[in-house]
Amino acid sequence: MHVNGMHRVKVQWCECDRGDGDNRWRQAIRMGWYPGSWKRPKTFATFECLKFFRRLNVIARCNVRDFVTLLERMSDPLNIAFIADRYKVFGWMYRQFAYLKRVMRAGLGHTEGGPSKAPWGAAATRCWACPRPGVNLPDGWSEEDENCSWKYRLFLGLDANFRLENRARVKSVKKVYEGLGEGLGCIAHSDHYFSHINKGIVEEEAKPCTPFAAITQKDTRLDDNLRATGIGGCSCTRHQCVRPLGWVDLVKGERSVA
Repeated sequence: MHVNGMHRVKVQWCECDRGDGDNRWRQAIRMGWYPGSWKRPKTFATFECLKFFRRLNVIARCNVRDFVTLLERMSDPLNIAFIADRYKVFGWMYRQFAYLKRVMRAGLGHTEGGPSKAPWGAAATRCWACPRPGVNLPDGWSEEDENCSWKYRLFLGLDANFRLENRARVKSVKKVYEGLGEGLGCIAHSDHYFSHINKGIVEEEAKPCTPFAAITQKDTRLDDNLRATGIGGCSCTRHQCVRPLGWVDLVKGERSVA
C-alpha cells in the first residue's frame, strides 16, 4: 500500500546465516515498509503512505475507510479486478505506527522496562507557558515577594461536555480493548480512574433556582447502554493546552468525586 495505490510485489527475503531470516518484519522496517503482521507479514504499508494518511486524518478529517477506498480506486479505476479488502489491517498498522511515532517524539523509546513503564502523562504535550520548576522558572522563584509571586502561579480551567456520549454496542460488550499507551497522554488511565470513581461519589441535591440545565436534568436524561455520558477536561487558561491526564469520561450527570 503506497500513496499511489495498492500493488502486488514479489519479495525475496534474506535467508542467509548473517541476516535476520526469522525476523522478516525487521527486514521490512529497514526498507520503509510497515508490516500488517509480526509473524507472517504479507501486507505492508509504506511509511510515506502512513504519514500521508496522518496529514489527511488531522487536516482533512479523512477516515480509514475513505482512504483505503481511494487507494483501491487509484489501483483499479473501473473496479474490474479483484482487490482484497485492507480496511482492518490498515487501521491496525496506522494505530501502531502513530503510537510508535508518539513514543519516539516523547523520548520514551529507551525507558527502562519499555514505554509501558514510563510515568503517566509522559507523552503529553505540555504548555510552554505553564510554570515548571527546573524547566522555565528562574532560580529562587519560590522566595519572591507576594507582589511578584503571581507570575509563577499555575492557572487552570475546568469544563465538561455532557452531550458527548459513547454508546456501548452489543458486539463490543464482551470484548476487551487494550489501548496503546493508555495513560501516557492527555486521557487518564481508565482502570485507575474508575477505581477512584468507585471509592465514593457525593451527590448534592440540585436547587430549583439553578440556571444550569445540566444540573437540574442529571437524573432525567436517558443513559442506558452508554459507556460514557460525557467528557470532562482540565486545561491551562494561558494557551488552552490540555493538561497531562486532563481528559476523563463522566459518569451519569454532574457527579463529583469526594
